[in-house]
Amino acid sequence: SMKLSIKSLLSLMLTITLTSANVHLYSQAKSGAITFESVSKEFTKAGYSVAAVSKLEKPFKEKFNDTRYDKYKVIAIYNREISEQLIQENPDAGVFVPFSLSLHSKKKNDNVNIAFLDTKVMQKVTGMKSDSLFVALQEKTIATVETLGFDTQKLASFSYNEKEPTGKLLFKKEMKIKSSSKDVTEKLVQSFVDHKFKVVNTLDLTEEFESVKENYTHYTVLSICKKKVLNLASKTRNEAAIFAPCSMI
Repeated sequence: SMKLSIKSLLSLMLTITLTSANVHLYSQAKSGAITFESVSKEFTKAGYSVAAVSKLEKPFKEKFNDTRYDKYKVIAIYNREISEQLIQENPDAGVFVPFSLSLHSKKKNDNVNIAFLDTKVMQKVTGMKSDSLFVALQEKTIATVETLGFDTQKLASFSYNEKEPTGKLLFKKEMKIKSSSKDVTEKLVQSFVDHKFKVVNTLDLTEEFESVKENYTHYTVLSICKKKVLNLASKTRNEAAIFAPCSMI
């Protein structure tokens, strides 16, 4: 048997403070130039990998009769070099490999918006003392957003008040298992599906990073989302998709 450590990010919309201090939200006038393809391409050029792209405006309309958005995309990305270093420093950092970009625009609005979580929050969730890698990740992400034409000197404003997070930000559970790690992953995926979660992506970091392969027999990130919860959250917080998908390692 071997030990399996399960960690999941519990800091959804209810536990992380979404204010201008914790979220980067930028806007620009709508144009055909900003698409999920162009955003994915620009981040790939900058050394990021795109783990998954979710197009949610259609399911929002069909499942929840929500027609507010003409664009609501979630792009799950990770910077290969910085992510590997973060995991080497603290394996809990895998809950942000990948992290999400929200790309959204409303039908009755002239702007397209891009949003992502401030890396200070990532550092707080993981409990890492050093901020150098998180600072580097944030600077690189902002620089890439700038190449898409967004004015990163001007943060979009928020219409809701600040609230301090309560409870745990990271759930951890360790157990001994007799079956293979692959079998455990498959059972976890099926369990999420049975509970009406969408498993957006499964990422085996032992195949992505040599240092992870050397140190871990199993290191898989499951990116999960519940569309109903996201749709509900987006009604008051358009940028809610920065937590969709959230991750479990």
